[in-house]
Amino acid sequence: MFGMIGAAFQGSWFDRFLSLLALVGLSIPVFWLGEMVNLVSQSRFHEFWLFRWVPPLGYVPLMTSPIGWAKALILPALTLSVSFVGLYSRVLRTDLLTAMQEDSLRTARAKGAGPLRLWFAHALRLSGLSALSLFGLDFAQLLGGGALLTEVVFALPGVGHLTYQGLSTLDLPLIMATVLYAAFFVVIANALIDGLYRLMDPRIGGGSYGR
Repeated sequence: MFGMIGAAFQGSWFDRFLSLLALVGLSIPVFWLGEMVNLVSQSRFHEFWLFRWVPPLGYVPLMTSPIGWAKALILPALTLSVSFVGLYSRVLRTDLLTAMQEDSLRTARAKGAGPLRLWFAHALRLSGLSALSLFGLDFAQLLGGGALLTEVVFALPGVGHLTYQGLSTLDLPLIMATVLYAAFFVVIANALIDGLYRLMDPRIGGGSYGR
């Protein structure tokens, strides 16, 4: 959404402001941001009404308490998403501006397509390939333990935390197992992305198979 807004208002002060926010989000280390979030929500202002709902550090199983499970993951998810929002907004903005120069977009504009249809139905579909590639690999990385620092800071017992324990104790079999586990999801994500490419852009994968 931020990338589309920045592309729609290219060159304006609003676009520059969003670009600055994206740069800040990309520059903040996730472990430092997590520690600052814990400092504010767990210690300094925990009794303030805005953070009174924040549970202690740790994980609550979903079957034990769905509400507690959601509360325990809200702040870690927001912390982890800061850098991703900055990255995806910059990539999407650049791809949207490039897509708006395509001949197909010029033809649609000449046929009378409105701004909303141009941005959402045409430009977004053409520019979504890069974001899709990044999302697939990032999602696979997170499933495979890529949220290591976030899990350590917020005391979440995930694959990343398990990898951290293996690195701390030099447990080579455990480290190899977590690496293979992450590699499995990366391979699956690549296969799914290749299939989604054809749905988003029929020009990809046409080749000569039907001849």
